Amino acid sequence: MIRLYNQDCIRVMQSMAKRGEKVDLILTDPPYELNVGGGGIADRIALHRDRKIDFIANGFNYQQCFELFLQIQDTPNIVIFCSNKQIFKFLLFFHSKGLSTTLLTWKKLNPPPLVNNKHIEDLEYLIYVRGAKASFNNSVPIEYKQKCFCSNLVNTKDKIHPTQKNLNHIKRLVSLHSFEGEIVFDPFMGSGVVGIASVMLNRNFIGCELSPLYYTLSKNRIKNLGA
Repeated sequence: MIRLYNQDCIRVMQSMAKRGEKVDLILTDPPYELNVGGGGIADRIALHRDRKIDFIANGFNYQQCFELFLQIQDTPNIVIFCSNKQIFKFLLFFHSKGLSTTLLTWKKLNPPPLVNNKHIEDLEYLIYVRGAKASFNNSVPIEYKQKCFCSNLVNTKDKIHPTQKNLNHIKRLVSLHSFEGEIVFDPFMGSGVVGIASVMLNRNFIGCELSPLYYTLSKNRIKNLGA
C-alpha cells in the first residue's frame, strides 16, 4: 500500500485520527529552525542563495504535530530529524508524555566546508521516541543499532530537495524500527526518500508533502519504484 497526499500533514493526520487509522512507524525530517542571522556574511549568503531555504528555516508547530503523532499510533514509535535548536523542546515535549527518548546522531563524512568562527556542521540529530512494545527489529546487523551513524551527504547532482537524506541511512532506520508489512508514515516527505526506503523494504507507506513541486517529484520516484 502506498498513499500520498499533496496536503498539509496536520489536516491529513486529523482525518486519520478521526477514522481511527494507525501507523507503526513515523520517520520524518520536518522543517528545522536555523539561526540564519549568525555565523557571518558567508553563512547568510549560503543560506539565502536559494529562497527555497525559507520553508526549511522557519520551523513548524511541533506541539500540534506531535500531539497528532501520538493519536495515530497505538504504541509511540517515532524518529525525527532535528536541528540543535530543536533538541531540548522536542525532548521536553515527549518527556512530559512519560515517553522514553534517545538522542541519535548522524555524522556526515563529507560536510560542507563553509565555516566562519564556528564548528563544522558535520552532525545532525535525531530524536527517537519509543513506547512499550514498539517495533524494534533485533534481526538487523548490529551496526544498525549504533547511536551514531556515518554516511555521506547526497551528491549535489543527485539532489532534488535541499535537505535530502542518504537512502542507505534511511533504509537502516526503516529496517531497525519496523517490520515487513507494517505502515511507515512521513508527514514531511520532501524528496520521498522515506517512501522509497519503505517500498524497497516491503513496508506500506503513507506520505504528505505540502509543496506541489516536491510532491510531484517524490510521488514519481516512489510510484515508479513500486510499479
